[in-house]
Amino acid sequence: MLDFGDFCIDATEVTQAQYQAFLASKNGDTTGQPAACGWNTSFQPFASCNFAPATRASQPVSGVDWCDAYAFCAWTGKQMCGRIGGGARSGAKSAPAPSREPAKSQWTAACTKRGDG
Repeated sequence: MLDFGDFCIDATEVTQAQYQAFLASKNGDTTGQPAACGWNTSFQPFASCNFAPATRASQPVSGVDWCDAYAFCAWTGKQMCGRIGGGARSGAKSAPAPSREPAKSQWTAACTKRGDG
């Protein structure tokens, strides 16, 4: 976990084993998603993305959409990156949207941190 003062970001990607534990726990239940994710009927990664947690447990999970990632974060008690100081990024209501204020984005702040304090 990397601490940036008023927010933290995990230091590593979500592994396939971690995501498989989420899938097993949800057992096909997709309730509790934001209204914008009403179309999402499965948290399963896209078939073409090599999701094989039995043999690739420590590899990062890929092939999940924003709604899947949101649900995983909620399941772990965490949240998607948002606005520094809290809340959604400008323009990012309950569904994915590019930040219109990158200087206020937790993701941008974390990715541009140069270890200078």
